[in-house]
Amino acid sequence: MDDITVGETLRDDAYIASSLQESSNDICREVHERRMQLNPAKCKEMLICFKRKTPTITNITIDNSPIERVSSY
Repeated sequence: MDDITVGETLRDDAYIASSLQESSNDICREVHERRMQLNPAKCKEMLICFKRKTPTITNITIDNSPIERVSSY
């Protein structure tokens, strides 16, 4: 696996949580099963929000390493 992009659209409901961490965990499991590894230092997270106030969303982790959140890609 060389490059992968995962995305989601959140509803306008304050109680809806992001499922990106779960997706990240699924990818990690698949990568480990194939005896490969991810490099968390090369992974980035970008939040795109068109609301006046950006919601608070917990940063994604890969193998307990936090992923850097960036504003441009």
